[in-house]
Amino acid sequence: MLPTPHDPADHAHLMSGDAAEINTWLLLASSAGRFRPAVAAEDWVDLGSLVGHVVASGRESPVHATRAGTLMGLLADDGQLVRDSQPVAWLELAS
Repeated sequence: MLPTPHDPADHAHLMSGDAAEINTWLLLASSAGRFRPAVAAEDWVDLGSLVGHVVASGRESPVHATRAGTLMGLLADDGQLVRDSQPVAWLELAS
């Protein structure tokens, strides 16, 4: 038996357009290679601060903070292979 379609009005509370404030920000690898962090969890980073490097073929590509905030965690381990634009850390943004 096929499921019956639902009336959109049943889910109006989910589609009301209420705004939610999100205070987190992902920092992305600047290229593909091995990630080398330069900061630790709970460190404060300013806009432009060095967060780490991605190393490939002997070249280091810096990963800079694109917003200011508290580094809540690394999403890539030291030496882990990462893809270009892969999230490597996340920030809780400054208020």
